[in-house]
Parts: sequence; C-alpha cells; structure tokens
Amino acid sequence: MKPKPWELIGTAFYPYIEVPIESKITTIVGANESGKSHLLTAIEKAISGKDIERSDFCRYSPFFTVKQNELKYPDFGSEWSSLSKLEDASIRKIIEIPESVIFDRFLIFRNNVNNLTIYLPEKGDYRPYRIGQKQVIELEKLLPRAFRIESSVALPSSVPIKKLVQFGQ
Repeated sequence: MKPKPWELIGTAFYPYIEVPIESKITTIVGANESGKSHLLTAIEKAISGKDIERSDFCRYSPFFTVKQNELKYPDFGSEWSSLSKLEDASIRKIIEIPESVIFDRFLIFRNNVNNLTIYLPEKGDYRPYRIGQKQVIELEKLLPRAFRIESSVALPSSVPIKKLVQFGQ
C-alpha cells in the first residue's frame, strides 16, 4: 500500500479512515452511541470549517491532540466529485489550476482548522495546492451548505421535500 501525501507525518504512516458516501442519498443508521451524529458533525465541519474543536474526531489520541506540548486541532479532509462544468471552471480559477490539468474530483484537507490544502489526482498520485485565506472564502462558497433539523422540536409524521428546500435557503 502506498501512503497518500496527507497520511505521512514525517516518515510515519498514519492512514486516514475513509467513509464513502453515495452522491445521491445516504441513510445513516445504527444503535444509540454508535457514531451517527459524530459522522454527520464531521461532514458538516469538513464543509464549513466552522466550530471545529480540539476535542473533535481524535479526542483520545495524544498524537493528534498534542504537538510539542501544545494542543493541536484535528486534521481531516473530504473528497468532492461529479463536478459540473461551472464548478470545474470555478475551482480552476480559485486555485489557479492550468487548463492542461484534467481532473474529475478533488480533495480538501483542513490542517489545524484554517490551513487548507487541495489535492488533485494526477497520474496515480496526488498534487497538492496550498490555498490562502481569500481562496478559502471563495472555495467555501462553492461547497454545499449544511443545515440541521432540531430533533428537540416536534415534527409532523411527514414533511414535503419542497418545504425542507425552502427552509434551507
């Protein structure tokens, strides 16, 4: 197995856990306390970059929470595919990707919350693109917006999708 660039810390190999999610609809089911809410929170934070806490994700691992006697935020990423032509053009413009580079997906890794690196698959490997704060703002405008249904509020037995879409706008 060849480590991906984000899985190497110095010379040590720390494989990331990959959770494939169907692009259409995915239902997450499981017993109480099995990690459903934790997974959804991780997805939300990967998209928005908001409210990331030091205790998120790897709270029991001293390697990922402590660095040189300082608390460190978790590093994590997400993969995006099925890009439209407009999304492809926008990504190229934001990250300054040459037209000669062909890609059908990209990966975003958040390191210590605000440091973003974009990886593009290239000839069996991954090419990193570090992006600045202005680029981060533009990139986040392209990503979907997460919204939560408050489970403590009584809901009817069914809700039309149209209502949920209107609520999310």
